[in-house]
Amino acid sequence: MTRLTVIATACAALLASGTALLIQAREPPPRARYPKPTPPPPANNVFADSKEHAPTQQEIEQAARERPVLLQREIEAALAAQDPQRLEAVFTFLLPELLQVDPDRVAAMVDGLEPGRKRDLLRGEVARQWIGKDSDAAIAWMKSLQPESEQRAAAREAIEALVHYDLRLASTVAERFQVARDRGVVTSR
Repeated sequence: MTRLTVIATACAALLASGTALLIQAREPPPRARYPKPTPPPPANNVFADSKEHAPTQQEIEQAARERPVLLQREIEAALAAQDPQRLEAVFTFLLPELLQVDPDRVAAMVDGLEPGRKRDLLRGEVARQWIGKDSDAAIAWMKSLQPESEQRAAAREAIEALVHYDLRLASTVAERFQVARDRGVVTSR
């Protein structure tokens, strides 16, 4: 054998073994078998007494009677504090609940506020939310507001809320309160 043949054979052997190592390195490792799941423990029929107080029927009824008063106090406190985050939370969670449970209390809250920023803020939010829940009651409430400028301001707030999902009702409110001429509200049927 010549020297060139020996070198060529050695190179071929090294190249073949390197290629074999590369091919073997690309194969995914063998999957490990997970152990078989164990069954759940047997049911236990022994119950422990709860340490928490379970309310009686009278306590539940008392809490239900007091809830609207608590909601009103919290809404009034948020209006007095004028903290934007607290107002947003109150208008998102508490005002809809109070509108559902006791809408007359909400109307009385608006009437009880002195004219100004707090009254405008609450009146607008009540108009926006109430028109979507009970349009007839909301329209009757808006008609009861005095002076007429408050009626129109509440109607504008309601229309801005309605435009996104009920154009027919928005146009009805605009016609009833004659808001379309003032703000250029486009009505479509």
